Amino acid sequence: MLNITLVNPPGFSGGSGLPLELAQVGAVLERDGHRVSLVDAVLSRLQPGDIPASLSVPELVIIEASTHAIGNSLRTAEAIREQFPAVCVILFGEHPTVRLQETLEASEAVNCIIRGEPEETIFETCRAVYEQASLADIRGISYRDGDRIVHNPARAGLVAMDALPFPAWHLCELKKYRYEPPQGKSSPAIEVMTSRGTLSPAAWRSEAPYGAAFREKSEDRVIDELIYVKERFHAKEIIFTDEWFLHDGERVRRLCERMMKVGLK
Repeated sequence: MLNITLVNPPGFSGGSGLPLELAQVGAVLERDGHRVSLVDAVLSRLQPGDIPASLSVPELVIIEASTHAIGNSLRTAEAIREQFPAVCVILFGEHPTVRLQETLEASEAVNCIIRGEPEETIFETCRAVYEQASLADIRGISYRDGDRIVHNPARAGLVAMDALPFPAWHLCELKKYRYEPPQGKSSPAIEVMTSRGTLSPAAWRSEAPYGAAFREKSEDRVIDELIYVKERFHAKEIIFTDEWFLHDGERVRRLCERMMKVGLK
């Protein structure tokens, strides 16, 4: 299978939370047999030009691209392309989902953009790259085909959250991450997301990759995930990253009661 490197490009300075979405993508790719590594330029204080030296001959690079860091995401792609001319470079995230044509036109170093929820589309795209197959039938991508930019049809449906593997937290140097108070009082603190989508039309931008439909992981899945991070990584603190985690007080109460029953305090 492929040697794949996930890259969290340079962004804001200061506190550094772990790149949970990259860890989720990494888990999907590892489940398919790919060899996956992760470079967190924010945590390691790397600039785009420093990143290629951290890579070990990748065959495919996946860069997360938020709006505030899109310039560094593109500069990272260009630095990697200069060092590894044959590598396939893929971007995903809120900015390329909303500004896909503009993003592809901004840098020829980018081969492909994953639009919307990344997991299933990245899985299919990486499998096609490995098999040297055409990208023409993969829904939810925009890609460079010679001098043309091709936009395939949108992907139908949404990712079933309970069907996703647990995020590949092991790809991150968990004890090095620091959070703004009051979070991160104990280390390692591990981020967990239990829902996607939005309950407010005004929140479209931050949820752009996941669509407007709000949905949650089952309570059983959430508890299993929390037990896993406690046992595997000796988590001292859990940070729920959901924007809408508190919208359903009864669900929060049930989760807290179940956490106490299994010794998660």
